[in-house]
Amino acid sequence: ELDRVHEVLSANFEVADAGAVGPGCPGEVRYLKRLVGYTEMLPETSLPGFYWKADSKNIKELMTWTKKAGGIKSSPTPGTKATGANMRTALDPLPHQRAKEVASAGGLALYVSGDRPDTMFASKTIMQHVSRPNVLMEARLMRLIRHYAGHPELLWCHELQDAPKIMLAEGDSDWAASTEELRRSTSGGVIRYGGHFWEAYSVTQATQALSSGEAEFYATGSAMARGFLAKAFLQETGCTEIDLQATSGSAAGREICHRHGVGKARHLELRYLWAQERVRLKQRK
Repeated sequence: ELDRVHEVLSANFEVADAGAVGPGCPGEVRYLKRLVGYTEMLPETSLPGFYWKADSKNIKELMTWTKKAGGIKSSPTPGTKATGANMRTALDPLPHQRAKEVASAGGLALYVSGDRPDTMFASKTIMQHVSRPNVLMEARLMRLIRHYAGHPELLWCHELQDAPKIMLAEGDSDWAASTEELRRSTSGGVIRYGGHFWEAYSVTQATQALSSGEAEFYATGSAMARGFLAKAFLQETGCTEIDLQATSGSAAGREICHRHGVGKARHLELRYLWAQERVRLKQRK
């Protein structure tokens, strides 16, 4: 099938062939600044499958920036809620030149997090202050880079599997945890295709949720939207027999999804009520 696709593309476009890897053809190729490979024995599982990892160039650049700021000490986690919490000067703005440096490094960290879901929340939190960099932003950035110092690479492993019938969208929220962003909640989640990771995300909710159930409802809606997009992509490639399942760890959030209308929860964004309709039409379980 891949050979046929290559023939069609080559007949109509100018194609740069990076090579092929897969069952019967182990090896590695570089694609979009990522190393992609196939092996008959993945790390830890000893099963055949594909693997890939991002280019570590940007992480090395971040660590170089940190060395200029005073050295690197490895951190076990990319960030905690306590980072900078006890600093009296946490919200004081940085000097102009330092602010530019911190904003630039924060933007690079946000770009790197696209290949590092373990740092998405920390990177997103750092960039909350990018319009006016302050001491707290710098402290959070330093904590994240120290984590990269101890964990510079993340290897993605995808074992071979039969064509899945389920696309799973898992959503969750961190209700009103951000004190600097007017108590806005965070929507986070992951999309899985069978046993394979498809996408992860961590974003600040645009609306101030007045309850944890409301925040969970918004997070579930975000997960469903991303799940439907992934499902549509697979359908375009010929995988038509696939169902979407969305999950939430909140009973209140699930109850709102199965409700018709806002009910007693008067403070709900209308643009998220489509999720209730999809549940009623059984387009999502």
